[in-house]
Amino acid sequence: MEKLRAGTEPRALDEHDSKIFDNGLVLILKELHDRLDVAIAEAYGWSADLTDDEILAKLVALNKERSTEEKRGLVRWLRPDYQIPRFAKGVDKQAAKEEGAQVVTGIITTESGAARPGGPSNPFGGGGFRRF
Repeated sequence: MEKLRAGTEPRALDEHDSKIFDNGLVLILKELHDRLDVAIAEAYGWSADLTDDEILAKLVALNKERSTEEKRGLVRWLRPDYQIPRFAKGVDKQAAKEEGAQVVTGIITTESGAARPGGPSNPFGGGGFRRF
């Protein structure tokens, strides 16, 4: 897959890589990865042809934005049914479960002050671009 992404034509692969290419159904796998990359880029509202560095810069900026929001108490729950009962303090749980709910709430933290794992949204988690 890496060699294809680097521009190597399948017919230019050596015998070892050609066998892996055929047995691993690499063209099918590449097509599925490409479709997934496009779908994820669309979900973020980004162009699908961003470079690795551009993706990383956008993810870092998004993480900073979300962190700032959460410090102000605005939480964008990804899985409200799971997260709110475990991590929200003093929130109208029914209102927060509504689709797309963004509520102001306290977040349960660890003794060090960090949010517990599995807590509020994290743009770095949950799968995504092949590059990560």
